[in-house]
Amino acid sequence: MGGVAPKSVITDGDPAMRIAIQKIFPTAHHRLCAWHLLRNATSNICDPRFTQLFKHCMLADIEIDEFEVMWEAMVEECGVREVEWVQDLYRKKYSWATAYIRGRFFAGIRTTSRCESLHAKLGRFVESRYGVIEFVTNFQRCVDFLRDNEDEMEFRSCYGTPVLQTHFIELEKSGATRFTREMFWRYRESVKHENTTNTFTCSCLRMESFGLPCVHILAVLVQLDIVVIPDTLVLRRWSKTAKIDMDLDKFPCPSGEPSTIYRTRLGAFSQLCKRLGRVACMSNEDFKSISQKVVNDMLSLKMKYGLRGDNPVSNEPQRGGVKDPVCVRTKGTGRGNQASPSIGRKRRKCSSCGRLGHRRTRCPGVGASGTTGFGLHEVAGTSAQPVPVRPFNCIIFSGKTN
Repeated sequence: MGGVAPKSVITDGDPAMRIAIQKIFPTAHHRLCAWHLLRNATSNICDPRFTQLFKHCMLADIEIDEFEVMWEAMVEECGVREVEWVQDLYRKKYSWATAYIRGRFFAGIRTTSRCESLHAKLGRFVESRYGVIEFVTNFQRCVDFLRDNEDEMEFRSCYGTPVLQTHFIELEKSGATRFTREMFWRYRESVKHENTTNTFTCSCLRMESFGLPCVHILAVLVQLDIVVIPDTLVLRRWSKTAKIDMDLDKFPCPSGEPSTIYRTRLGAFSQLCKRLGRVACMSNEDFKSISQKVVNDMLSLKMKYGLRGDNPVSNEPQRGGVKDPVCVRTKGTGRGNQASPSIGRKRRKCSSCGRLGHRRTRCPGVGASGTTGFGLHEVAGTSAQPVPVRPFNCIIFSGKTN
């Protein structure tokens, strides 16, 4: 979380967690899970009518006075005024009643379903029978799966233009440019409802609770002829540039280790260049102009820091880093890597006559008789000694011929 304490926390009402949150995050607003409250109401009261009325009191976006009237009518109708669980629930109304939580940012979340959804996704990849290595491997697969889904949703938000459906074209178009696709659909619903409500003053605190401008704010924008959403009405977490701003906020302070700071900046800047490349390569003109700007900026920075190579890191060896392997001579004589001189291929000699160009099996001087296996040959015009010649199609055992 970058060292920033959370503003809001949602739990299932565990006492130990409530004490820990009050101690560690004293400024955070602790909210109880609506799903667990409804389940406890069903198990403790066992009255469907009470569960229905309690759900309306808990989730209705009403004022505090209206909530008190509805609560009194509910306990009177169901006859649960003296039930201890109901009395304890009323004392905790600041942790579950929407009327008392208005103005606290919970991003529209009322239950722990987001955490349970993450547990369910993790359960698809990890099982209790896995060892440490299998757990780490499958956990990484789960992380890759979630990142792929995030990249897909980001692609849908950044590419394509939704169909405009309201009478306020400019306001809707500005919302489609600023908000992500999911938040734009919710924003467009507010723009649709604005047709009949253009004289309200904002007191619902919807912007503080959900991070989206309410219909009352949009009415004021229309009356003032403002066709672009102000920056104060675009929450950073709902904008398309949320990840870019998050990467910029990750830059470490200069007090850290220089090598660590350099690697962190390099990773964040690589992500920015990746996003720039997606849009800069869509046309040849943009590609050439952006590439030329990058080259010019690179050359100017090199001149600024007095660099000649591409590596801005010092040439001193890094301690504890991975170095290049030691070069070892490969096995063998290495004749294949040597340049062969202009020498012809070595020709084999006949083992019978000693001449070049044929082997012993094809020697023309072998005797034709084939009975003794010996013949006389002449070499260079001189008489030669009898040379033993092994006849064809014979098998030799212990020096005898069969």
